[in-house]
Amino acid sequence: QASRFRQQKLPAWKPLPTASAVLPIVFIVGVACIGIGVALFLASNGVQETFFTYSKHCENQGQHCVYNFTAESDYNGDVYFYYYLQHFHQNARQYVTSRNDEQYLGDLQKTKGCAPFDKVGDATIVPCGAIANSMFNDTFSLTWNGVLVPLSTEGLLWDAGKFANPPDNGGDFCSRFDGTVKPPSWDRPVCEIPDGLDNVDLNVWMRAAALPNFRKPWRKLDRTNNSAFANGLPAGEYIVHITNQYPVSQFGGEKGFVVSTTGWAGGKNSFLGIAYLVVGGASIVVGLVIAGVHARVGKSS
Repeated sequence: QASRFRQQKLPAWKPLPTASAVLPIVFIVGVACIGIGVALFLASNGVQETFFTYSKHCENQGQHCVYNFTAESDYNGDVYFYYYLQHFHQNARQYVTSRNDEQYLGDLQKTKGCAPFDKVGDATIVPCGAIANSMFNDTFSLTWNGVLVPLSTEGLLWDAGKFANPPDNGGDFCSRFDGTVKPPSWDRPVCEIPDGLDNVDLNVWMRAAALPNFRKPWRKLDRTNNSAFANGLPAGEYIVHITNQYPVSQFGGEKGFVVSTTGWAGGKNSFLGIAYLVVGGASIVVGLVIAGVHARVGKSS
């Protein structure tokens, strides 16, 4: 049957952009983006950070090496410590899907998607998959004027995102993992690392990075155990003791260590602020061009 709907005769309206309607929007967007960009840029510049790479530095020192750095001023507030990897493509499709979250939540026999890091003979690899097998295992400790800097893992992860161990079976902790073996690249089974599958370093590593150069949180300054660090990290000379175990030469990578405070916008990264400034500036320029054309040509007939 013929109807106004089928014949497309219903009332309709469409906006007709005019200079007087578009210009305010363009300028408002430009000013807003510039304001946000300035705030983000200043917040990033307010973050204190020390960064160094140590792959070549530790090359001739063997497994254990040291690196000295100087904090020119106090690092006030919460201080975070990160490790850095360069040229490591955690976002590769076959790599990022090589995992089984059911296993990481305690069902140890689940290995779908983990091949070839799923079994050794009849024994199940726990944790299985390429991501877990390649877990970063360098460790660090810091001293300041001969005092060991207190570190903590508190606050590095949300509780909702953590893995879980198998249920208690009445035996010791490792008995929960009977019939399983460690990943090929690990030096000990998962039950011998702190908290097993709930280990903070494992959970952090399993969150694949989107880009080939990335940093991941390793520790946070514990400001409760020593009054010297109650306000943050004091200025002075620091020695970083590194257990250099993680190989990077086969993929042409580089390892680094980061000491950083945070601001309301996160860590030190000026990219987002600059991006907002560029978009805001471009909007203002476009607005001025439209205004100039409109003033010269006038309204079209």
